[in-house]
Amino acid sequence: MAETTGKTAILSGNKTLLIKMLLLLMNCFMLLNAQNNIDLFHDTLFGEFNTPSMYGMQNFPNPFNPSTTIHYQLPKSSEVELSIYNLLGQKIETLISERQQSGKHQIKWDATGFPSGIYYYMIQAVEFRQVKKMVLVR
Repeated sequence: MAETTGKTAILSGNKTLLIKMLLLLMNCFMLLNAQNNIDLFHDTLFGEFNTPSMYGMQNFPNPFNPSTTIHYQLPKSSEVELSIYNLLGQKIETLISERQQSGKHQIKWDATGFPSGIYYYMIQAVEFRQVKKMVLVR
């Protein structure tokens, strides 16, 4: 039976500590970038794909309490769905599900009754889908 030397035990402990520190740094990075709508992981949740046919989707203010306004622009009239998702990827509300004309649009989301946290909004049009992050702070 192989014996574990003191050096091996220390290295093994350091690897565990290093992994924990990396996970902590990743979580901090995600929280800091939540204000800038930067998310490295939502692509795998929602399968985002983009075409250059839609511009300028964003919400303001972000972080918000208790409401935020989502602004977007459509290059041509089309069926549009704009929905809100929680951090688990569950749809919690559909704000728009209708045909809309080309041009600039906005809609207000009142998050009264929802807990603080990170939420996603996804807009889908004929050949377009985009997901952005927003933070509700109570």
